[in-house]
Amino acid sequence: MSKSKSELAKRNKYHHHLGTSGYQCKLAQWEQEDEAQRAKGLPALPDQLGRRGSRWIRARVPAKEAKSGLSFSDPMVEEAAKNIFAVAAKQ
Repeated sequence: MSKSKSELAKRNKYHHHLGTSGYQCKLAQWEQEDEAQRAKGLPALPDQLGRRGSRWIRARVPAKEAKSGLSFSDPMVEEAAKNIFAVAAKQ
């Protein structure tokens, strides 16, 4: 089973950085971060991208919030994030 899961993980192009806990343990933390952004009068990431897009981006990178936005270490994830932002802007 371990070998099959290892092979499955190798096929994944966009690896997440959530650890073994998955999304469930991060949801409360992300909600607090979003509320803090809204309290400052700034738009939260789900307000810009929707819940699904913001969760995908947060899970995929150890992103650093900067004045210029999110920074990504993986160029493939950065390209996917740009596409998510572009689709959200059109909607």
